[in-house]
Amino acid sequence: MNLQQLIKTEQSKILAKGADDWNFFAKHVLGANLDKEQREILQAVQYESMVSVCSGVARGKDYLTAVAALCFLYTTPRWDEKGNLIENTKVILSAPTARQIKTVMMPEISRLHTKMINNGYGWLAGHLTSNFIKTQYDEWFLIGFKSDNNNVEPWTGLHASNIFFGITEATGISENIFSALEANLQGNSRILI
Repeated sequence: MNLQQLIKTEQSKILAKGADDWNFFAKHVLGANLDKEQREILQAVQYESMVSVCSGVARGKDYLTAVAALCFLYTTPRWDEKGNLIENTKVILSAPTARQIKTVMMPEISRLHTKMINNGYGWLAGHLTSNFIKTQYDEWFLIGFKSDNNNVEPWTGLHASNIFFGITEATGISENIFSALEANLQGNSRILI
């Protein structure tokens, strides 16, 4: 076994353990440094379908949302023995303003994505753009976009075996949007607000 194969074998073990323990994945794959409260919230998101977090300013909520989104993105898809994606994963991040997606959420995603690559997981990371992580599969991605309280259409028909919604500054999101979000919950789904 050459060094490259050995590294991938060890990384596969870490990924398998990370699928069972998102805090392990966050630390060892994403290079995330979470405090005790953030680790408890991440564990809740791993096991509960709906988690709401409220706290003061500068407590790391957006950072934690980015960590949870990437844990979900990378630990939930499943493939068959031929490498075909059989359980797809979609991660949707949103906020009441485009500024929050562009200058808060996606930079957090970008920093963690870069750490993941630097930790040797570039083969898994996918391609990052300003508001998207695209993998080699069309049905396995992360996207960030502004919520429009007057239009629920972007929130309908978002079906996947695994689906995650990370909503920041949720007090600025209308009840109509939350109703549309809840209509997408099926299978392995999470909402973190």
